[in-house]
Amino acid sequence: MPRKKTKPTTLPTNQIDGKDHALERQPTTIDEVLGVARYSPYTTFYEDEYLAGLTQLVKIDLQRECIRVGLLPHDNEELMKQRLVKEFRKYIANFNTAGLSPNILESNTKAAEDIMKRCIFGG
Repeated sequence: MPRKKTKPTTLPTNQIDGKDHALERQPTTIDEVLGVARYSPYTTFYEDEYLAGLTQLVKIDLQRECIRVGLLPHDNEELMKQRLVKEFRKYIANFNTAGLSPNILESNTKAAEDIMKRCIFGG
C-alpha cells in the first residue's frame, strides 16, 4: 500500500516590497486629516492611486485633467501622462515629511543641542 504524502507546513510570511514602512507618510494638511480633497487639485496624495486613475482616462479626459491642474493639453497621451505625473510629484513633494526624524525635532536631544550651538555661535 502506498504511503500518504504529507504537505509540508509553512509559516505565514510577510511579502517583502522593498519599502520602509516605518517612514510611512503622515498627514500634513487639514484636507488629508479630514479626508477631504477640497483645496487640492488632485483627488489623492498617493502616487499609485493617481497613476491608476490616469490609466483609465482617455485622451479628452487627459486634456481636461491637464487644464484643471494648470498644464497645457497636448495631442500625445503619453506626453500628457508624463507631465501630469511630474506635476503631481512636485505638488506632493511640498507635503512630504517622511524623511524627517522625530528625534531631531525634540529639543532635549544631543543632536538638537549641537544644531542650536552651531546656529548661535556659527561653528
